[in-house]
Amino acid sequence: MLYSAEIRWFFQTTDEGIPESRLEWFKRGYAIGDSGLAAERARADYYLRFPQCDTVGVKLRGVPGAGKNNFEIKALFAPPRLLEHGETVRGRTDQWVKWSSDRIELPAVGDAAEWNGEQWIRVGKTRYLRKFSIDGGKPQEVAADERPAAGCNVELTALDTDGAARFRHSLGFEAFGPPARIHSILVETLGFFFATAGAPPAGELGIENSLSYPTWLATR
Repeated sequence: MLYSAEIRWFFQTTDEGIPESRLEWFKRGYAIGDSGLAAERARADYYLRFPQCDTVGVKLRGVPGAGKNNFEIKALFAPPRLLEHGETVRGRTDQWVKWSSDRIELPAVGDAAEWNGEQWIRVGKTRYLRKFSIDGGKPQEVAADERPAAGCNVELTALDTDGAARFRHSLGFEAFGPPARIHSILVETLGFFFATAGAPPAGELGIENSLSYPTWLATR
């Protein structure tokens, strides 16, 4: 069982993928290793859509039948909170508890995203990930494969959904650690990240496009 505090913004663009200017901004200050920040291997997740419900999320991480897959359930355990940073960043933070297993046998989800009469939505992802540890008392960037006890993942992800895509990429912060501290870890890491990368243009990170994955899927 894992606890997280998250904030996420979704963007719609005229072209598929992540705009180069936003990707360059996201990479500012990255100094882990010598090869620079590269995208992770593309994957596909399947989300179970709950119309008009944004407090529960069910996901198959990865394509069934193509290697290791995790079945994940997460539930909101605290009311959403407004986060404001400077003059250009506003969003909604959510706190989640998550259960996951890679030992549950599940039937394959077909291309039609239908399984036992329920609607599953395929979301292809190409992700750029930065990780920050707070084990030393303040945010410090570490390699993506490190496993600090407390910290925050910051991700910029290109999205590819079945059917007409309303949004094409997202920026997210996901803090982890002791439940009583995860919100403060999120706020501290977000401030540290924007101090390094610079503030985004006004209007890009607003409350209107700040959604959790369950909220985004419920409104599709």
